[in-house]
Amino acid sequence: MPRQYDNIPAELRQRCQWVSWGIRDSPPKAPFNPASLLSGRPAAAKAGIPETWSSFDDAVRCVERGLATGIGYEFTGDDSLYGVDLDHVIDENGVSPQAREIVSELASYAEISPSGTGLHIFVTAQNADISRHRKKDGFVEIYSTARYFTVTGNAYGTERTINERSAQLQRIHDIYLLPEPSIERK
Repeated sequence: MPRQYDNIPAELRQRCQWVSWGIRDSPPKAPFNPASLLSGRPAAAKAGIPETWSSFDDAVRCVERGLATGIGYEFTGDDSLYGVDLDHVIDENGVSPQAREIVSELASYAEISPSGTGLHIFVTAQNADISRHRKKDGFVEIYSTARYFTVTGNAYGTERTINERSAQLQRIHDIYLLPEPSIERK
């Protein structure tokens, strides 16, 4: 198993919500069912359809055997797990100040995305009112269902556990994803 995958929290590795991506002759991040790749009959993985996902071990085996470039985790909405995606926040100068602030506030497992320019953060939250998942031209996205995250195990920061961050996640949602208040004219 690639060494960096050891950083992925056991809480995620134990779930059967894994896909593989980076399959030859397919769009780069199109998700596939790892078990189907291992059997030689590639089949797409689909959001919200657990029968099209597989185990962490199957997903890793696909990478080890050269059948896939990477692994991914499917969010179900059946639990309190959320993924925060910070796009284009790492460049030659390092991690942007806004991204560092978000990672610090959430204080939960975070990792660098496959492109090397983004961060993925995993948190749990109870009763979060996440009304918007992304905002046009924004760099923050928050998901808990019908979406998958590529997972690298290339940990960012020192947190190796997924922590409960209801209030913090709500605050980040409200700051970065809610519409700007309109200014009334007289």
